[in-house]
Amino acid sequence: MKETILKIKKQGVFVAVDVVFDGDYENIHKFVSWALANSIPLRILEVVDLIFDENSNRTKYFEMRDKVFGEFKLKRDIDELDETVGYYEGRKMVSFYHSFCKEKRCDICHSLAIRVNSNGTIKGCLISTRNDIDLLDGEDISIHIRTFMNAPYFNFFCNKL
Repeated sequence: MKETILKIKKQGVFVAVDVVFDGDYENIHKFVSWALANSIPLRILEVVDLIFDENSNRTKYFEMRDKVFGEFKLKRDIDELDETVGYYEGRKMVSFYHSFCKEKRCDICHSLAIRVNSNGTIKGCLISTRNDIDLLDGEDISIHIRTFMNAPYFNFFCNKL
């Protein structure tokens, strides 16, 4: 996966990587090291899975965030979404997004990105499967993406879970 990302970047395409913190700090440390070494912005997300102990998981997430800032000597700032970001060599390189789902902030979450999981499913909401679209069903992917982006339900996931 990392080789593919680097090949895409070499073609002049902007790439960024999102990784979910599941409690494994060693994995996060490796991703941050790789991202900084290759000048690829990294977004570290809090796990959304509602079966986790929210308070314990949230505490571990914030501890991980502080550890990354210390170990990599990132300059800390708060962005327009009120999230913590880390600057490295003057560039915003590591962003920490705690779960907007847990905060019930669908208004922010839905506008961040199109999420495509490893199975090729486009997801508008990480905690609902109601409006998922299979991008690998043999149909035209660009039509699926346009359908998804123009769907009237895109802004209303929290109300419809």
